Amino acid sequence: MIFVDANYFLRAMVQPQTTKDRVMGHQAAELFNSVQQGERKITTSEATVAEVVFILTSRRHYGLSRADGVSRLKPILALRHCRMPAKAVSLRALDLFASSVKI
Repeated sequence: MIFVDANYFLRAMVQPQTTKDRVMGHQAAELFNSVQQGERKITTSEATVAEVVFILTSRRHYGLSRADGVSRLKPILALRHCRMPAKAVSLRALDLFASSVKI
């Protein structure tokens, strides 16, 4: 089982800016495709999920809306061969975050 950190999620979800970013994005996409096909298993943590959502929705980074950030991350987390502690709770928390109003 492979532990996936925030960089892999982000590389697979955002538009690459440099050649190096494109290479890393391709590698991340290949990993997640192999997980989707059941060829590999991955795990991550709640802290990683929080970091990814923060970076995606931060004005200083990618500035995505909450709903857009969650819609990019949730399909990967929902994959059968993506494991994490309290996965159902984390997926529900993402739904709540996406539907809440930023204050």
